[in-house]
Amino acid sequence: MTEQIKFIIQSLNSNQGGELDALDGMTPLDAVVRILNNQLTSLMWIDEKVSIFHHAIVWWNFLLLLLVRYAYYWVCSFGSEVKLTPL
Repeated sequence: MTEQIKFIIQSLNSNQGGELDALDGMTPLDAVVRILNNQLTSLMWIDEKVSIFHHAIVWWNFLLLLLVRYAYYWVCSFGSEVKLTPL
């Protein structure tokens, strides 16, 4: 199981451009900086996607509010004159 996890992490890191193979002359601090940089890059990507999703929700909420207000106005204005028939 440990080997599977290690393989998955290496696979994900290589897909993200975060290859962590030790280079000659690399200090432990360099490795930590590299790992933290990869983590920061991933968190920034997540933050960007969440922001896009948030704006989409706000936009749809606004459109729904307009639709409800229009429907309310329409019913109040023309509700007594219009006969609605079931489908």
